[in-house]
Amino acid sequence: MAVTIDQIVEKFDREIAGDLRVRSLMEQVNSGKATYADASELSSLTGRKLGRILADAIGDHEVPDDRIRLVLDRSCLANYNVVSDAVEKVQKSLNERAGI
Repeated sequence: MAVTIDQIVEKFDREIAGDLRVRSLMEQVNSGKATYADASELSSLTGRKLGRILADAIGDHEVPDDRIRLVLDRSCLANYNVVSDAVEKVQKSLNERAGI
């Protein structure tokens, strides 16, 4: 595999930062206007992006299990952090609107 784990994570970060729909959803999240449906869409978009990036990076190469585990751990953690932060903000906003 010619692409490093850091390059995969950096590409993921660049791609989600450059995606207009992801940016729009994150603006809704940060403004407190997002819903669970918005968080779900964000999760779906970022997951598909990560899947495509991983498929491009790995391609037809034979990758040892320990190496692929490292790649998946780091790259999935990057996606998890984006989505879990957004969901946490959505929940907090919904709680505040509900007076909880």
